[in-house]
Amino acid sequence: MSRVTAPLLIGGALAAAVVAAAVAGTALPPGAALAMHIPHRLLPPGPGHPFGTDQFGRDQLTRILVGAQASLEVALVATAVGLLAGVPLGAAAAMGGRRWDEVLMRLTDGMYAFPALLLALMVVTALGPGLAHTALAIGIVSAPPFARLTRARLLELRPLEYVEAARASGLGPWQVLLRHLLPGAYGALAVQASANMGGAILVEAALSYLGLGVQPPQPSWGGMLNDAQGFFLTSPWLALFPGLAITVAVLGFNLLGDGLSDLLEPRTRG
Repeated sequence: MSRVTAPLLIGGALAAAVVAAAVAGTALPPGAALAMHIPHRLLPPGPGHPFGTDQFGRDQLTRILVGAQASLEVALVATAVGLLAGVPLGAAAAMGGRRWDEVLMRLTDGMYAFPALLLALMVVTALGPGLAHTALAIGIVSAPPFARLTRARLLELRPLEYVEAARASGLGPWQVLLRHLLPGAYGALAVQASANMGGAILVEAALSYLGLGVQPPQPSWGGMLNDAQGFFLTSPWLALFPGLAITVAVLGFNLLGDGLSDLLEPRTRG
């Protein structure tokens, strides 16, 4: 029986905290994350600066809140691109006959041959750095898992009696797909979308760390880790708090996906 589990509660709480941080970032005055106060540079966490300040005297908490916006924006756009590209691809493979299935699945297998970060790195290198290109690159990387999941779920549902009854009633293949097959895949797609959010945040942080993601002066968690490299021994909080933010976000969405799997797809559990 479907039930609310600890991963769902913990993951939902952590994901909600990340969303709340991004919303709080929108309430800050414009330019607050960029304001430099050189006399206050490299202050440790304390009153007035709970997360300390960086080498330019910028408040770390403010920058993490604003960086949450960039991470969530990239993750949401990338997941939407993955869904919009992957679901039709998987549906076409499942419904288009054996030849289409072979061609489309070999295409996704070819993309799977590259690690996600490497493929995203190649796409961003070709398109150029920036938030929009980062989201598009991660979205392209996200499409194959959605395609394979959609195909597998539709092939599993096609032999069921209610689908056969829909065909017998005179509905065409695409009407059966839209009315009866795709709704049966919504739960699995929701689980994959949640897990993809965590993966997208991690890849965005890695690209920003390498200087190919969100570009300065816009704050990003990966960019903050890059800036902290030269101060790790003397000012470890510069790396600690962005690293914790990435950990909380990735863990939260992954646990949320695990909990949604228990709730929406209980039959897949042992």
